[in-house]
Amino acid sequence: MVTALGWRDATPTILETVIALEVELGEVESARTRLRAAPELTKRATAVLPIAHLLVDEPELDPDGAKAAMAHARLFEQLAAGSAALAARMADPARSLAVVGNSACEIGQGRGPEIDGHDEIIRFNRFTLEGAYARDYGARTTAHFRVPDSKLGARPLPADVAVMFGPHNARYRGRIWAAALTAVGAGRVVAGQAHDPVARLIRRLDSSPSSGLGVLAWIREVRGAHPTSV
Repeated sequence: MVTALGWRDATPTILETVIALEVELGEVESARTRLRAAPELTKRATAVLPIAHLLVDEPELDPDGAKAAMAHARLFEQLAAGSAALAARMADPARSLAVVGNSACEIGQGRGPEIDGHDEIIRFNRFTLEGAYARDYGARTTAHFRVPDSKLGARPLPADVAVMFGPHNARYRGRIWAAALTAVGAGRVVAGQAHDPVARLIRRLDSSPSSGLGVLAWIREVRGAHPTSV
């Protein structure tokens, strides 16, 4: 669409998304050309991570923001590496896996020990394991799915819990990445929700899926089957 209409006339939001997608697709030189022609977009480097990635090699475009751009460029790379590592863990057929939602339907069922018996346990956003909840929902977590720009705050989780940030288009759309930087600073593995499985699910449903369905679609793709779903 941008090519047909003339990308110089595109809105900043469309243009920053095009640049980010070009970086994701490996069209880095084209992305650099667009960024040089619209240097005002460098101010979006702390929101749109691929732009920060470009600025590492183009510091003259925004010398005042070079330090922040470097931190967010590293985050871009850490999300890619963490995503690959987490996908490899989830794909291992020898590892049992539970995806635990936040619905109240498990209250009183006493399935906490069963949940905790899995190798990988994924939880979402504002879950709680305090007090009596542990009896029904378990007390262990190995991966926490959350949105990066919410007011969710840090969860009191062990340092070895991986944090996956969604939605599926988070890496190339404007986001506030403070929570991800905090997770990196705490030594956590950080990952981004895989784009393609969720995009296919959106087309199939003709609607945006819940976080849980999106994660299940990703797991089905990397694993070849659904995990135990709680």
